[in-house]
Amino acid sequence: MSDSDRNVVYIQFGSAVFYSFLILLYPLFFQKAGSLRNPLQFLIGAFVVKMGVTIVLQLLGVFPGNANFTTDYEYGRKYLYGQILDTPGSEYQNDFYYPPGCSIFFVFLYLSNPAKSPLVFRVQMLFFDLGTSWLVWKITRIKSLGITGNSTMNALLFYTFSAIQAFIVVLYQKFDIFVIFLSLAGIYYLLQKKWFHAAFFFVYCGFFKVYAFLWLAGILVYLLKTRQWKPFKVFLISTLISGLVQVGIYSLIEGLVFFENLLRFGWHFTVWEEAYNLNWSYYLKYLNIPLLNYLPPLLIIGVFLYYVLFHVKAIDFKYFINSILILLLIYPSVNYHYIIWIIPLIGLNLSADHERYRKGLIAYDIVHVNVDQHVFAWLLIFGYNNFINVQEYQGFGTQVVLVARFLIIIPMLIGLFILINWKKKGGLGKVQFLDEQAKMARDTI
Repeated sequence: MSDSDRNVVYIQFGSAVFYSFLILLYPLFFQKAGSLRNPLQFLIGAFVVKMGVTIVLQLLGVFPGNANFTTDYEYGRKYLYGQILDTPGSEYQNDFYYPPGCSIFFVFLYLSNPAKSPLVFRVQMLFFDLGTSWLVWKITRIKSLGITGNSTMNALLFYTFSAIQAFIVVLYQKFDIFVIFLSLAGIYYLLQKKWFHAAFFFVYCGFFKVYAFLWLAGILVYLLKTRQWKPFKVFLISTLISGLVQVGIYSLIEGLVFFENLLRFGWHFTVWEEAYNLNWSYYLKYLNIPLLNYLPPLLIIGVFLYYVLFHVKAIDFKYFINSILILLLIYPSVNYHYIIWIIPLIGLNLSADHERYRKGLIAYDIVHVNVDQHVFAWLLIFGYNNFINVQEYQGFGTQVVLVARFLIIIPMLIGLFILINWKKKGGLGKVQFLDEQAKMARDTI
């Protein structure tokens, strides 16, 4: 193997061992939840531990996410100095950029880290991770949810020690950590019925990841179908104002190039990405049928509307989780680490039921993450690394890998759906965040 292939094997194999090791530790977490009485002390302690581990890893030269950091840092530099606006024929004309709404954050990364230190970037992401933990705690303190005592600690423990979450936060420090923090802020304000604050955060998050725009659309459709006219009008106006203000700011900064790059990026909706092959739609590209790349976005829109119109009974944690799962099932650009978007929400959704929480953790890591990582590791060890991203579709070996990956995906996703939709009386299934006005409307009628 080449050095780069060998490093990939080490990372994948280490990931599998790491996830397996955490499975052995989970029973200890359940037993200790009742003795953890100070959530804020726990948050700070977890942050200090992560900080220590991060510093040690940096000193050892272990940072698998360094390429992501370099890319984000360079985006910030180019945005700041206007190189993204260069005319055709320049050395930057073929550069690929994230949606322009991300420019402010990337410029912040650049300006706040003049020495281009990976450690500074990693510490910044740890602070946003701490902010997400703090928001999980703040959400559990909303009285209408009825989350108290051990349930709060269960939610925090799930977020802190869930395998994929710990792995991404400590090793990769992807900028998604920042956006997840903002998305939790939007959910928090929504639960407080602070419509403009929620709309602002969701719109801003949507320029990073399309999940938040789906959330916005679903909330508006739900309020409309339940005839909650006043919340609908307030939230719609808040969303429009937030969108127009942000688009206006980005247009002033970048001019018409903003719209060109926005359309060019398109949130990967119609792009077949080689690096992402977690769901079935990735394999449609090999059918070589014209316009087939438009099938995934059409399916996403159709399935999402059907879900909101006929299955959403309340805007609760399950709504936010399932909206993301619809994307993960159909979206053509998906990798396993995108699960981190729903980890804090799963913890909140399961926190009221100790038994369901315990089973949920094990099902999540064994069925969805651990199996996938083990298979990656062994395929790489046996030399199939050239076929993991299916760079060439030829030969019997490639077809075997394709079929194996496809078959593995099915039980992973079924396991996650069983986890999220676990049927049991009591718990948070009775909590309905935005359903008060709907009940009043039905009673009036």
